[in-house]
Amino acid sequence: MNLNNTVLSDKTMPELLNNNFEKNRFQSVQDSVTEYLKLIFKVMRPRAMICHIVIYLLYGTLIPGNLNNFWFWYNMFLVSIPYSIVIYGINDIYDYDTDIRNPRKQENWLGSVLKKEYQNTIMISVIISTFIIMLSAALSLNNNLIVTYAIMLMLGLLYSVPPVRLKTRPFFDSIANVFIYGLIMFVPFTFENNYFSFVISKISLGLPIIGLHILGALMDYKADIETNTPTIATKLGLFWSPIFIALFFILKPILFPFENNIYNYIMITISLGLGTLVFFHKLENYLKIVGTVFNIILVVMVTLSVGIIIKNIFKI
Repeated sequence: MNLNNTVLSDKTMPELLNNNFEKNRFQSVQDSVTEYLKLIFKVMRPRAMICHIVIYLLYGTLIPGNLNNFWFWYNMFLVSIPYSIVIYGINDIYDYDTDIRNPRKQENWLGSVLKKEYQNTIMISVIISTFIIMLSAALSLNNNLIVTYAIMLMLGLLYSVPPVRLKTRPFFDSIANVFIYGLIMFVPFTFENNYFSFVISKISLGLPIIGLHILGALMDYKADIETNTPTIATKLGLFWSPIFIALFFILKPILFPFENNIYNYIMITISLGLGTLVFFHKLENYLKIVGTVFNIILVVMVTLSVGIIIKNIFKI
């Protein structure tokens, strides 16, 4: 061996070991952060989070000056990311027993079963997100916003957390969803003087939300039956569930015909389509058909809503 041709490092062995340790530690932290972000992304259920944003913008873009208002955009962030972490994170923790039996909860970008080793991490994230939302509401000095977020978060938690666990209390679970999702639409109006009267005037919007909730519960029918989890869908059964879903969709244009807008016509069309599901309830792949119908309805309503949002923004 020719020592003259050997290039020696000017660093000592302890220094080299320390550098390798720092590099490995940095890589470990980087990997942990990446894994956490992937986990949070799945827990937030991106499809549902997008719906939150669409619901928020649908009426929010009607208010003059909102697009130049900091609180308008900041609240959109709150109802999308932190709020999704709270309501879906806590749901994934307490729905573990049913989720592992649910074909819908596959490893994909729409969501997955929350493994037990990650539940503490998500619980901490839920607590932090709840704190961020309520602290933000308090800093706004807006009582309407504080009350609205308090109701949304309280019902979002009580929907999943025992002993109340509204999810297992048929009909109350649907009513809770009216507030959990419906109030997202009214957050932009919390800075208006007539806030509560405006919310009451739009109570008809709760009817299709109940219909959508029953439809969503129907997709989880098999897993809920296997785990003896009572829901509105298991209570109504495979035959009556689509009938009640169609009923709640068509009740809005029937009871509130003076709200003569395109949504009323969409509700009538959807209700007629949903009513036909009753003829397929004995088929083996019935729940897959229900899932397909649910996705079609979401796509139609989101697409329509995006069109209205664009119209509101650009005053078309």
